[in-house]
Order: sequence, then structure tokens, then C-alpha cells
Amino acid sequence: MQLRHREPISPAENSIQDDKVLLYRKWVHIDRARLEANNVYHTDGINDIIRLNISNYIQKMDNPYVPLNILDDDNTLQSIDCKKVYFLNIVMQYQYDDRTDYKRFRVSISRNGIESIKEIV
Repeated sequence: MQLRHREPISPAENSIQDDKVLLYRKWVHIDRARLEANNVYHTDGINDIIRLNISNYIQKMDNPYVPLNILDDDNTLQSIDCKKVYFLNIVMQYQYDDRTDYKRFRVSISRNGIESIKEIV
């Protein structure tokens, strides 16, 4: 939770009342000695692909564009279409040997699908 609330992009971001937190754990143990003994190739690392199905989230989202009323230069009210974007914050914890590292990603999602993925440092 501390990593999730670090460095908000906008001041209103942390005031949203309907934030949901999901916990997903996956334990992967690699015995380095056994891996090297049974492998003819040098191994620098292991890639693990995580798939997250967001189709249930997308079905419940608002339209991808919503009207927003603004005042233009001559103080007349004008309606413009703005992207309706939702944010999914992913915090990953990596443990190896005696080290623990964290990575945080921000996924921007609209009804059209994934808009962007950004690593938050």
C-alpha cells in the first residue's frame, strides 16, 4: 500500500474513494545448482510471463469518450470530448538470494483496451 500511494500523478488521485486492491501471489523457486547441472546452455536469467485478463473490467467501463464542459477565451461554455481512462497500478515484489526489489507499473485502460503501460520509478 505504501508503494501504491507514492508520488500521485494528480492530487485528486489519492482521494478516490472506490480504489480496489487485489492481491495475487505466485511463488517460483529455482534451484540454481540443479538448473546449471541439467542445462547445456549458460542461463543469465528466467523470464516469467504474467497474463492479466482485463475483459471483465472493460465490460463495466464507461464510454471511451465523455463530454466535458469548459469555458473558452471569451467565457462561453463549450463541450469537448475527453478520454475516459482508468488506471491499474501493479506493484511487483521480487525476492532472490537475500534481496527484495519492487517494481511498480501504471496501466492506463479505457473501454477500447489498454492505452499505455508505464513503469513508475
